[in-house]
Amino acid sequence: MFRYLHSYFLLAALVLSSLLFTLPLISYLPETGEPIIFGLTGIVNGPELPASFSNNFWVLPFLGVVVVLLLVIMLLLWNRRNLQMRLAVFTAVLLLGLEGMMIFFAFQIPYVLKFSHRMFHVGIVFPLAGFLMVILAIRGIHKTELLELTRNHFRTAGKS
Repeated sequence: MFRYLHSYFLLAALVLSSLLFTLPLISYLPETGEPIIFGLTGIVNGPELPASFSNNFWVLPFLGVVVVLLLVIMLLLWNRRNLQMRLAVFTAVLLLGLEGMMIFFAFQIPYVLKFSHRMFHVGIVFPLAGFLMVILAIRGIHKTELLELTRNHFRTAGKS
């Protein structure tokens, strides 16, 4: 399974995507009181959001779970590189969508809760780092596929 370099890139993307569920993404600093922490599953501690806004939080954990499951499937499909390549492209698009949704919520929550200060944590860039790891894995999968095709070409050419 970990015979190829692209498997390590996928493993790194899996670790980064899994850490998103445990790390805070943004802290909102009110004028008085404790900071309000926003994670992938929503606001951890703080006031309730209006129902029309809080109903949209299901997208972030859903995208996070789908990305983690796709990365696990890609790691298990190490010998089926064509399917692995297609899933990697789809996962890269999902990681960009996850980052976009996180940024969207990061800039919309202060308007709803009327906060002026926000502080970003390191977890906010994990989907971008995971995207880069998946892109590197795509390149590695492609190179491995070309190497296998070349090896098969020369193996069959010598047996005639």
